[in-house]
Amino acid sequence: YTTSTREKNLRNEHPLVDYTPPQYINLLFTDLGIMTPSAVSDELIKLYS
Repeated sequence: YTTSTREKNLRNEHPLVDYTPPQYINLLFTDLGIMTPSAVSDELIKLYS
């Protein structure tokens, strides 16, 4: 038996994905190496051109 002390109106959220705002992303670690966001878009353009 336990007693909950949390608020009744509090919603439990367990997202399947985590959102990070773009201004907080400086580098991406990939199998191609460490890239800036602009370098990732350049690689995607090369891949699909």
